Amino acid sequence: MEAVSLISWLGACVAIFVAAFEWPFGSVPRYRAERWHSLIAGLSGLFVLCTALQLMTWPTTTVLLVIRLQVAAGAVVSYGWLRYSRVHEQTAPSAFIRWLERALLVSAALSFTGLFQTGLLAPAPYPPAGSRYLIASPTPLGAVAYCGILIGIGISLRRFWVASRKGVPYARPHAAALLVLLAAGINDAVATVGVPTLPYLLTLGLFAEVIALGIVASLRWAEDARRAEELSSSLERLVESRTVDLRSAQGALERSERLAALGRMAAGVAHEINNPAAVIAANLEYMREAIARGDLANPEVKEALEDAATGVARIARIVRQLLASVRGTSQGAIVSFDVSAALALAARHAALDPSVGLRAAVEARDTSGLFAFGEPGLVEQILANLIRNGAQAMPVGSRGLVTLSAARNGNAMEIIVTDDGAGISSEVRGHLFEPFFSTKPFGEGTGLGLPVSLGLVRGMGGDLSFESEPGLGTTMTMTLRAAEAPAMQPAGPARLSSPAHPPEKLRSLLVIDDEPRVREALRRSLSGSFALEMATGVEDAWAKLAKSSFDLVLCDVMMPGGGAPELWNRLREIRSPATGRMIFFTGGATTTEASAFLAAQEQPVLEKPLDLAALFDAARLLKDAVDARAATR
Repeated sequence: MEAVSLISWLGACVAIFVAAFEWPFGSVPRYRAERWHSLIAGLSGLFVLCTALQLMTWPTTTVLLVIRLQVAAGAVVSYGWLRYSRVHEQTAPSAFIRWLERALLVSAALSFTGLFQTGLLAPAPYPPAGSRYLIASPTPLGAVAYCGILIGIGISLRRFWVASRKGVPYARPHAAALLVLLAAGINDAVATVGVPTLPYLLTLGLFAEVIALGIVASLRWAEDARRAEELSSSLERLVESRTVDLRSAQGALERSERLAALGRMAAGVAHEINNPAAVIAANLEYMREAIARGDLANPEVKEALEDAATGVARIARIVRQLLASVRGTSQGAIVSFDVSAALALAARHAALDPSVGLRAAVEARDTSGLFAFGEPGLVEQILANLIRNGAQAMPVGSRGLVTLSAARNGNAMEIIVTDDGAGISSEVRGHLFEPFFSTKPFGEGTGLGLPVSLGLVRGMGGDLSFESEPGLGTTMTMTLRAAEAPAMQPAGPARLSSPAHPPEKLRSLLVIDDEPRVREALRRSLSGSFALEMATGVEDAWAKLAKSSFDLVLCDVMMPGGGAPELWNRLREIRSPATGRMIFFTGGATTTEASAFLAAQEQPVLEKPLDLAALFDAARLLKDAVDARAATR
């Protein structure tokens, strides 16, 4: 194959490849103009392919058809450059440009009619190897069409040249390619109509144009890919920065919500405790004045004392409820009980409560054959609270229905309380189990019912949840461990009910507390029942236990020097018998270590303020355990 033919075929293949490669990019909005790029490359390839065909031996009619196809391709190439070069103009094209674009399309169509060629073929030289191929002499109309094609190329060249002066990216390579193409086109036009000895260069010009188009497209895509990578990295950094900011804002919001919840709880504690504290303070002041007057025989002194004791008991109850709502405490034995009986009993008690009966009917559905592990008394207490809440959720002036039911779900027993009341709003849901949060009118509730219920259920190894839709009612679900039958086997230590005096044979008592006023108060209340010894802390107690043996040890949990956990561990290391005689009492475990110690503790744990009856109950349990161990030896 001659070198000229090889170059033509190669140029045609490269142009068609560039066209096919660029065409899909035109579907992307940013590369919409690439469709014109692809059209120009494809038709340039067709023009070069026609040149390759003219180097072969064909009949005259076939050669004329190839020449006409070549002219049509050239006209559309010029039209494509005009449309593509518009992207750098800020104004609409002039009327002349629009007429020129139409004329080029008309010329492409008329080229197949034979109006642009005489039909006479003449050989023409083709560089660089001296090859010759056939050309057709143009008619005057054909010469006008050729001029129109060249004018289109020239206008496109001017546009890109102006754009390059403005610094538009990749405008300069386009202008250079068009300059080469225009020069080759003028050369061929002159060779065709005036100077036949000139070589035909338009094929090489189109080949150079296609190469320039491919290079420009590659550079542009590479630049866009680099920018996309930079943008991606920038976005990643921005997202990371915004994520950090979002986490910081979320943390601030969570802290704000915790502070708000703490504020509500503090206000609730203040409200609930200040009232009985005011009663205690007023009555103590009255008794102080009565003592100063020597008027202790006055019956009101006794009443003042009883009122003060009632206030103290109320404060202690509130504190214990608050602790129960936070950590979950079990008050008695965990047994297997009949769920149906518990529901029926809760429904009967609710019917006797005026705050329930006036606002809702209570219906307990048949749940025969279902059993669960828990404290039946506590379960009934929790159900009563849930029923009361459901009844109070009824709209004023209407009487609704509260339904009790149960269902077994695998190893879990779900006890369900459903009401058809007003439901729970989205604003309230997140605060429903917060201590002292209440939607009831001021004075009608402490806001401890649900938090305490949740704590008690968790103390029994279960959970309490709810589902609600505003206006459609609420479903509260108490989940406990399912049982097979009411075996009534305790799963924990039972509480006793004892008279208000210590068990026999327990005479000596060591009280360990770092608060002087607490020690003095305990000395007054216990000195009539025990031979007392007081210790101010862990080290003092350790020294006293090393010297003497005590029938009973009452130890505060939270003290300097490690408190009860430190003393307990020391005594266990030396296997001291005092470990079996210890009773712990606490006003609240404020550290994780103390909470874990109490949760794992098998010895009795009492709450402050100390209930003497509870102390004597615990002492009796310890005495029985000591006697049982002695009997087995």
